[in-house]
Amino acid sequence: MRSVVRSRDIEAVRAQLSGLGPNQIADELRRLDLIEQAVVFRTLAKDTALDVFESIDPPHQRRLLDSLTADEVTDIFTQLDTDDRARLLDEMPAKVASRLLEQTSPTERAQIALLLGYPSETAGRLMGPEYVSATATTTVDGALDKIRTSGYDGDAIYVIYVLDDERRLIGTVALADLVLGAPNSPLDEIMSVNPVRVSTIDDQEDVGRRVLGHGLLAVPVVDREDRLVGVVALDDALDVLERE
Repeated sequence: MRSVVRSRDIEAVRAQLSGLGPNQIADELRRLDLIEQAVVFRTLAKDTALDVFESIDPPHQRRLLDSLTADEVTDIFTQLDTDDRARLLDEMPAKVASRLLEQTSPTERAQIALLLGYPSETAGRLMGPEYVSATATTTVDGALDKIRTSGYDGDAIYVIYVLDDERRLIGTVALADLVLGAPNSPLDEIMSVNPVRVSTIDDQEDVGRRVLGHGLLAVPVVDREDRLVGVVALDDALDVLERE
């Protein structure tokens, strides 16, 4: 790979990368110096580049960003999920972090600030704010409408979190149960009560092991009052365990 990159033959670089998945490309990048990493990264299609970037741990992400232009850095940053942005900002110099935050909306800045307010290596720092919630009296059809209008996809829609009036977590409903449920049935008739949950101050490694141990796609994160504040997705849990 290093020999091909140094030849500056872009088509040869692309050929070398063809057939490799994001994790494999990320492994290749770790073996190259910063300039070589930038050459490889710039040959990737936009969607592939984002997947590769998300496969790299934050310290390596920061080093890669050091080799890119300000516009390239901003473009990557604005495409990341909120939890990934928070982890990356934690690695960046203050001036760079401030400039990147200026590219986000007030709502996004508030979400990032929330995550950064928790101690490092805790569930609060690892969690993401994307989840769909409803009340116990919400009907199956109503819950499905919430999913459709949430704008979320992937893991964020596979579980509905059922909350009381104080936003305390009282149950969960799997997407499969919603699809099979009677349209007018309230969620409290089909929800699983006392779901597995973790606290914002729980250690990240413990959280990862609970996600794997219970076979979850995501685990809800609650504060001291048992109010739902976020979720830790399976891929983030796996990343933590791999680093540990």
